[in-house]
Amino acid sequence: MKTLQYQLARQIQSTLEEAFDQIRFSRAAELARSQRYLEAAALLAPGGRLPTSTTNLDMLARIAVGMEDFQTAEKCWQHAAQIEPENPIYREYLHELESVQRQARLRHNVILSLSLAILGALLTLLGFLLWHELRSVASWPALHGVSSTSSTSKPAPAKNPLEHSAGKGNESAAPR
Repeated sequence: MKTLQYQLARQIQSTLEEAFDQIRFSRAAELARSQRYLEAAALLAPGGRLPTSTTNLDMLARIAVGMEDFQTAEKCWQHAAQIEPENPIYREYLHELESVQRQARLRHNVILSLSLAILGALLTLLGFLLWHELRSVASWPALHGVSSTSSTSKPAPAKNPLEHSAGKGNESAAPR
């Protein structure tokens, strides 16, 4: 009787584990579709441990590709291929992964090249504007020792403040 109860308990436990695995997988797939990759990966690989089922390994690899974590994707598909060596799909995914990695490197290089080209153009423009501004400032007369009045004319002699400028015949205005 105890062995029957033990067998029944083990069967229930196994059924519940399968149900929870399916629920966990479905939730991880839903999270991955909404690009919540870290949450999805945490469900499939709690504590960072690789899952033991090939289905979960495959999903984790796909999530890793979505995050451009190609090393993890490769590790998951290699592990899945070891568990099911008769299944060629994991080898095909590994082959496709190489192509995806090349495309990602190319995309990264194009973005980097464009960024550097834009930065170069901005620095060139900034240099031109600075040069133009310095050139216009250098043409200011005050920088060359020239005042705003003409340098060929002599300055007018200073007037005596005591002189009266009312006119010529007015002798009484002059100081004595």
